[in-house]
Amino acid sequence: MKRSLLILLCLASLTAVAQVEVDRSIELVGASPTDRQVLGLPASLEAADALSAGVAQTGSHRFVEPAPGAIWEAEISGLDGAPVPGTQLMLRVPANATANNTLLVNGQGPYPITLGGNAPLDSTLTAPGTLLSVVFDGSTFQVMNGPVRNLQACPAEMVEAFGSYCIDRNESPAQNFLNASLACAQAGKRMCSWGEFHAACAERDALGMVGMIGNWEWTNSTADSNFFVRTAGGSDCENVQRVNGTTNNRTYRCCFAR
Repeated sequence: MKRSLLILLCLASLTAVAQVEVDRSIELVGASPTDRQVLGLPASLEAADALSAGVAQTGSHRFVEPAPGAIWEAEISGLDGAPVPGTQLMLRVPANATANNTLLVNGQGPYPITLGGNAPLDSTLTAPGTLLSVVFDGSTFQVMNGPVRNLQACPAEMVEAFGSYCIDRNESPAQNFLNASLACAQAGKRMCSWGEFHAACAERDALGMVGMIGNWEWTNSTADSNFFVRTAGGSDCENVQRVNGTTNNRTYRCCFAR
């Protein structure tokens, strides 16, 4: 207890007269958490001042909205001089941003802003107002939160279904279930699940689907331990039938998630 009080008193006296740089860890010991805390730090963003827990939690010492332009200019309170490796900032993309931007920090730089090494920013990350988490690696600010994944376009022979998956417009020639599944995989797709088939069948006219009812088609993820598989599309979208997937041939459709 005496040792912890002595450390606190020393720290209090130092903060009252000057800031010091400590090159070793400071260990606060005491019987309770109250005995192991430094109180009285000012809520300051000055580079020479200690950062209080309250200010650290607001994130205001690392958040900035740069001035617009080809070179983004940012003034960061609490950062003295050039950024050091590991410096993390939260940037709000300004208006009129482009994909090849550099960042001037407190007059230092400008430093490139890149994504995944040396790649320029993805266009989805330069929309005004987008928040970028960037870390300085010594020469470049690397974007850490990454681009928004763009949805894949459906190939010409497929139809976009409900914004989430693509499905073949036409059924493929009849095969057994195993060979049909392999054929979809070889095409870079997968066999449609029963749910995907059913949803597309219900909206077949709006989607421009061909031949979804009137015969049976394989659906995926429906085989049981005896290799009986659910087929769909007999007389209507609700009609299902279970048949052996090795001894029967059925038409089928391939899908893939966008």
